[in-house]
Amino acid sequence: MVLLLALLGCHRAVDDTAQPDPVDLTVPLPADEARAGLITDPAALFAGLAAEGRPGDYKLYNDRVQFILQGMRDGSHYLPEGGSIIDADLVRPEGHLGRDLVDEWAPMYGLGRVMTPTSIEVISQGGPSEAAVIRVRGDEVAMGLLEGALESPGMIPHLGLSIETTYTLPPGSWLMEVTTKVTAEDEPATLGVADLIMGGPEMASPWVEGQAFGEDGSGGYRWSAYVEDENQLAVGLFAPEGVRLSDTGYQLISSLAEMVVGAGPAQTIAQGETLTWTRYYGVAPDLAHLTDAVLAGQATTLTEGTVEAPDGPVAGARVHVAVEGSPFSLAITDESGHFALQTPAGAEVSVLAEGRGRGFFNDLGEGHVPYSPYTSPALRQATLAALVEGAPVGPTARGRGTASPEAPLTLRQPGTLTLTEAGGHPFEARLSFVGGDPDASAPAALAQTRPQGRAALAWSRGGPVSLTLEPGTYRVLTHRGPAAELEVNEVTIASGERLALEVDLPTAFAASGWLRGDLHCHASPSPDGKVTMEERILTVAGAGIQAHFGTDHDHLADYRPIVAALGLEGVTRSVVSDEVSPPLRGHMNIYPVASDPEAPNGGAWRWWAQIPESTEAEVDALREAHGDDFILQSNHPTSGGVPLAAGWSPGEIDNPDFWTERLQAMEVMNGGSRDDFGEVWWDLIQRGYPVTPTGTSDAHSHIGGDHGYSFTWLGAGVDAPADLTDPLIVETMLAMRVQPSRGPFLELSVAPGSDVAAGTELRVQAHTASWYAIDRLLLLKDGVEVGRVEGAEGTFTLDTDQDAVFVVEAEGDSPMQPISSRQPWAMSGPYFADAGGDGWTAPLPPFAL
Repeated sequence: MVLLLALLGCHRAVDDTAQPDPVDLTVPLPADEARAGLITDPAALFAGLAAEGRPGDYKLYNDRVQFILQGMRDGSHYLPEGGSIIDADLVRPEGHLGRDLVDEWAPMYGLGRVMTPTSIEVISQGGPSEAAVIRVRGDEVAMGLLEGALESPGMIPHLGLSIETTYTLPPGSWLMEVTTKVTAEDEPATLGVADLIMGGPEMASPWVEGQAFGEDGSGGYRWSAYVEDENQLAVGLFAPEGVRLSDTGYQLISSLAEMVVGAGPAQTIAQGETLTWTRYYGVAPDLAHLTDAVLAGQATTLTEGTVEAPDGPVAGARVHVAVEGSPFSLAITDESGHFALQTPAGAEVSVLAEGRGRGFFNDLGEGHVPYSPYTSPALRQATLAALVEGAPVGPTARGRGTASPEAPLTLRQPGTLTLTEAGGHPFEARLSFVGGDPDASAPAALAQTRPQGRAALAWSRGGPVSLTLEPGTYRVLTHRGPAAELEVNEVTIASGERLALEVDLPTAFAASGWLRGDLHCHASPSPDGKVTMEERILTVAGAGIQAHFGTDHDHLADYRPIVAALGLEGVTRSVVSDEVSPPLRGHMNIYPVASDPEAPNGGAWRWWAQIPESTEAEVDALREAHGDDFILQSNHPTSGGVPLAAGWSPGEIDNPDFWTERLQAMEVMNGGSRDDFGEVWWDLIQRGYPVTPTGTSDAHSHIGGDHGYSFTWLGAGVDAPADLTDPLIVETMLAMRVQPSRGPFLELSVAPGSDVAAGTELRVQAHTASWYAIDRLLLLKDGVEVGRVEGAEGTFTLDTDQDAVFVVEAEGDSPMQPISSRQPWAMSGPYFADAGGDGWTAPLPPFAL
């Protein structure tokens, strides 16, 4: 249900408001000036993880901050309606591309109710000592995705509201005043105005006053924010003096996807009366700048200090500030290690420095900007270049741990570990602490979380990769997928030490004509993705995946430019894909398809804006939108998949309107788990439905879902990823030349997917690396074991006196340690055995629908 917040329905309006003459929105401004206007020059835009601004949108900026307000067009991400903030960043020096991390930043008028604008007007273009002002007017509209996800048009009642929101950015301010007026035109209405910041969880974390990064806080708060994980940006919602925000009434939405919520008090508006609500949107280098701005004019005390370590003052460190024992703000130290902020006068203040860092390392350019597929062409190209060349960036403390309460501003001096691979292959490194995390006592709500439970994670495209680490002893696991050997080493790193480690990860076996593909994989375009697009390509290459399918929820995001920019075209290729994700009908992948970066969501068909009457109608709409040359795959079939939605049981479909007979592939393994997915597939294949079995990771994080070790061997007859063309993918899938696998490769004397005569001999050899093993081979006929060979090599006879479906499986008893706790396993595609020589006939009848 996280996809209830994936993307919202399409709504257009016509703006006939007269606009002032355009102003230049590209020039830097002095401290006493602000400016607003319609964007006509793409150079006025900025980059970042979620950047999607374009000419025709509006910009407000001063010498410190800049905001993009979506114009009268359909948008990407969650809210297609214009008139709200879609990008926000600091005004950065020349050469800095931008660090936007805002998907959506928009008001909501009671649960599930947003505004569709009828006009966007520049009230003041700003100037010396003059604020920049934009006013948006419009009408209420139901949140399209909520109604579409539940297939319940009209479930959100129309209250007859007219809405006006005014954005006012003064010169020299970190804060933009936002005032909304809601008028009950038709009848009395009870509601409050809330603001949602839906940010990028792959590069930022929510922070709430009184809770910090924790999730167990309750009650109201004066501000809530996103803090970038690399300490380059903070964006937040701030209440006026004497008012507290809350998420009361919005827990459903906030529990479905990561966001910060700031709701004002609910009020009853009499017919013809108006509710007015003022709050502030803030952008700054850190949260401390924003809390200072909010406290301006109040009685405060300066809290300041310098963070030190044995090697000197620490730049880019986090300083957590508590007032009366409760999290209050977060400061980032400057180049000299100094921090300063205002705190309430007379209050007890405590501080605690932290310098763990994000814990993810790679060989991309220092300061590179996360890629957005929806920003301007020029910014896309500049971002791609910076992935390798790097870009200017502020300091970030790494490998310094968390200070102790006894010495709250003293951190450790890190060491450096540089890893290389002897053969120049891309690889992944997973580091864990030997003897336990030395920073385990750090407050969980304050310290940056360890990367997926490890001390550090790192990826290399084939060259050296350096990790900045806390002093200590580490277990270093380096690997590059199940077709290669791995190494485990123990290293001890002292403060200030620079240590080099070369590993050798040779190929363990060849699989001529077969490539490893992950047909279900997520990154930042997905609302629940926890990894950037470029980091996903690094994880793919490092884990030996040769065909990456970027199946982001309801997006057609094109990763191919990233593969090319990183020089990985000889290692992997990316396939444009989409996980079509209506919650009530089950998730389905479509691949390969075309992407249009100028269209909302890359041109993905938006099911919530065109609610289908049936799943067959949904497939019709998909084919109409994307053509006939894609594979339709059912994902996690009994866990949010089409069979579950349709009420499947062996031989039965209870809800035919939620079923389609046009599925062409189905996961029998998802995230390393087979669950009961195979039972569904066997039922379909025996009834004559030509559904190709697949294995996928469904990874949403860097190494989740056994990424790299839950995949599908594709028997496309080519060895180079670049030769795996889109038509060849479709041909391979339709021919069922596949092997879902948790590691092994099955060398088969007869290609999977073949029609064979009864009595055909099938020779099988399971290939593995030396660090895991196959203990037996199994022959299954119509889902039932009919043969077994101990060891990894054997011959089976496909004996049957009636037409049948055969499959070979390989399984091991020992877990695939140190990579995974799961046992190795692989499965061939099906063999269709013809007993009578008159052509294969399905052993079971089709569903009676």
